[in-house]
Amino acid sequence: MPRTFTSGRTRPAAAASSGLRRTGSRRSTLVVSWGRDRGFRDEFEHIATLDPTSFRAAPEGIALLREWDFDAAVRYMHELAWQAGQILCDRWGTPFEIPRDMVGAMVTVPLPAAAGASDEDAARLRLALLLEDRIELQLHAWRDRLWARISAQVYNDRSDVERLAEAVARRL
Repeated sequence: MPRTFTSGRTRPAAAASSGLRRTGSRRSTLVVSWGRDRGFRDEFEHIATLDPTSFRAAPEGIALLREWDFDAAVRYMHELAWQAGQILCDRWGTPFEIPRDMVGAMVTVPLPAAAGASDEDAARLRLALLLEDRIELQLHAWRDRLWARISAQVYNDRSDVERLAEAVARRL
């Protein structure tokens, strides 16, 4: 049996090379191999591997939030999300009808009817924004139109919102 270089443990050659294991006459992924065909809970309750990255990064993340002042960061993201809703709807000529107290660090806004109304339209626009403008945006079709969900982060600013508004407007 080959040894892995990461854990120093021994594992079967098939799992080492393919990430799959044989279960009876079929192959299954390692993630659900412990509870295969025994229902959702048994298939997903067992954690096959434990990635400690989040645990190891948590102290640095907490220190950074203290340095930046967590409450100030939350206020900034809320204000940017609120402004984004107004900027995008003004630029696209769509209504912005969400009460301010319902906006946290994310806001969902309607796109103009010309943007489309199907899942395919959303996928096409999302891909064009990503590949051509390097903008990643969550888009979805709902109630016969496309909607954009803006997630304001501390690394975003108003120029990012204006760039998005222009990139979508160019495609209409």
